[in-house]
Amino acid sequence: MGQLDGRWALVTGSSRGIGQQIAVGLAKHGCRVIVHGRQLPNTVETLRLVQEVGVESFAVSGDLGSAAGIAEIISGVNERNVPVDILYNNAA
Repeated sequence: MGQLDGRWALVTGSSRGIGQQIAVGLAKHGCRVIVHGRQLPNTVETLRLVQEVGVESFAVSGDLGSAAGIAEIISGVNERNVPVDILYNNAA
């Protein structure tokens, strides 16, 4: 069992590019992943890739450039009642 097994990681800006690869990489190391994008439809592909690895995951959305967007992200995580053990701030 690795150090990341079962931990929850929120990867901001993980709907594509480097963030997507980080999310998949964490999943391959046993992390459960919270995928983030500005809009929920943008997270579908990353969520699919993470779930293919076989770890628990879900997506949240919100614009990190606004207080309302940040509140939306926090609310999305709190609705699932999971702890965020790792925050990987990939978003610009």
